[in-house]
Amino acid sequence: MFFRFLLALLVATGFTVQAAHSQTLSLKPFKDDLFAYPAALSTGDNGAYTVLDYHEMRDINQRDEVPEKRVRAQYT
Repeated sequence: MFFRFLLALLVATGFTVQAAHSQTLSLKPFKDDLFAYPAALSTGDNGAYTVLDYHEMRDINQRDEVPEKRVRAQYT
């Protein structure tokens, strides 16, 4: 029983060490254009308060297949 535990611990340690030495992977930007913030109209409190540009036609009606009910497939 102790042998199995020790073997499992060694295998887990080996995977951890291998993962630490392997090349880090990075994801390419995915849908960043769809979810980007619009232009900031004003900011305050060192960036804690921001007023963003909002247009219903762009932000809701252009995004949704059925307004406020069903979003277009590219957003999911």
